[in-house]
Amino acid sequence: MIVDWIVYGLIIWGLTRLLFFVNLLALFAAKFIRYQVISEDIGTTITPSNPLGMSGAFVFACLFSHF
Repeated sequence: MIVDWIVYGLIIWGLTRLLFFVNLLALFAAKFIRYQVISEDIGTTITPSNPLGMSGAFVFACLFSHF
């Protein structure tokens, strides 16, 4: 019985971590696509000052994966 709880807990923990990274990648992709679309609309290439947006994406990925 205890082994089942440990295995179940590890599976849930792994899925939570996976979901966290999926959210992080989705936020990175959304930022990239948004800048690409805006660049095409105005006819010139624009880039974000921080290409990865690590802090904002990390915070929101934490919020999405924990709530």
